[in-house]
Amino acid sequence: IDECQNGPVCQQNALCLNVPGSFRCECKPGYRQTPTQQCVDRNECAENPNICSPGQCIDMVGSYRCICPNGFKSTPDLCI
Repeated sequence: IDECQNGPVCQQNALCLNVPGSFRCECKPGYRQTPTQQCVDRNECAENPNICSPGQCIDMVGSYRCICPNGFKSTPDLCI
């Protein structure tokens, strides 16, 4: 039996994973689980202060974006 097929079984921003005899909820990428089992947005910029170095990190819902200085190329998640 796939419990994940029986409608929404997980909280918002979580994915249902079918496991033998049960199911498990895991937060989507860019979210973290709280002690009350809710998935809330991670602030990647605060968690990793140098994540975009030498650029500026902009936190977004479920993600982040790097703004790079002149002379650097912007990729989806860093400055090169």
